[in-house]
Amino acid sequence: LTKLKMNDDRGIFCIIYQVIRYALFSGNKNLQKVLCWKAIQIAIKHGVDAHFPPTLASLSMSMVSSGKLTSAQEVGNVALALRDEIRHDIDNRAMIQFIVSGHVSCLLQPFRSSLGPMLEAHKDFKLVGNTELRVASMMVHFYIYFAAGQELGPLIESRLVLSEGEARRVDRPSFLIQFQIARQFALNLRTRNDSPSELCGPAFCEGEELCAMNDKARKMALRDSSSYRLQLAFIFNNESAM
Repeated sequence: LTKLKMNDDRGIFCIIYQVIRYALFSGNKNLQKVLCWKAIQIAIKHGVDAHFPPTLASLSMSMVSSGKLTSAQEVGNVALALRDEIRHDIDNRAMIQFIVSGHVSCLLQPFRSSLGPMLEAHKDFKLVGNTELRVASMMVHFYIYFAAGQELGPLIESRLVLSEGEARRVDRPSFLIQFQIARQFALNLRTRNDSPSELCGPAFCEGEELCAMNDKARKMALRDSSSYRLQLAFIFNNESAM
């Protein structure tokens, strides 16, 4: 696939890619897989364009959800190789980096190896004005930062504060809550706290914040806060909170 001829923009790949993105975010994995394999068949016959590499990246993420990590890594590597052929398309290049480095490679390689690529994706999304993925890529960067066991302290907390401000400016309250939860998580790990397994402090107080939300927002925030609380309970050996 890396040796396929790169053509000018072909409408069919653009259409397939847009439907795949819809299938990805709506959770329709079967449709996503069928379209990805159809795109590969078309590419083998007619060559590829700038929308084909992120299509492969989407397939690699779908493989991860099916537990096929080795195959996902191989497909992701092909997408990264083709990424070098579309230097003019910053948005699609950033999408490939976001998917492969943030959701595939980090599962088979050291987490810290994905930190730089995620920041690169964040900068590229910012450059092309993709607000949603600009903020999302920074959130994934922090997830990976914690998973990699990187140093905690005022520096990472100040970067989270900056990200909170960015989420406010672009009116993304769900991301704002995630950044606040992440900062409180970092504070719980670094500072003395009578109840280190609970998310209640200067960055985020779970009880107060959840009460102020509507049902949909509350469910989403509770999903994220519960994940962090479970990690804290394990770290601090709080069996009653697990």
